[in-house]
Amino acid sequence: GSAASSASYPPEVIAIDAVVNHGSLQFRTKVLDRDLNKAWLGFGGGFESKSPSGPISTGMWGCGVFRGDPLLKCLQQAMAAAQVGRELKFSTFGNSKCESQFRRVHAAIRTAGVTVGQLYQIL
Repeated sequence: GSAASSASYPPEVIAIDAVVNHGSLQFRTKVLDRDLNKAWLGFGGGFESKSPSGPISTGMWGCGVFRGDPLLKCLQQAMAAAQVGRELKFSTFGNSKCESQFRRVHAAIRTAGVTVGQLYQIL
């Protein structure tokens, strides 16, 4: 980025964990809520003053060794970013299958006008 963009958005590094998935554990309401809340808080939710701003750069959080479903984790992060009013820059780290899937789902959600609350009910 340019000097202007780094001055506008000084980097903030956060680390949030996700539940280690076993079978369909990640789709249980309690676990969905836990990881969604973790992302929301990590992205700046719940701050009364000086809420973080600027884009969020993230990727396959909770996947890999945590065995999370990539689409679910992408959706959770998108929902959390939307709720705190921040742009999400999501990287699939070159995984073209995931990128294609994410783009199709994102387009369908936008076309249908699905809200965060509606998406939560679907999950």
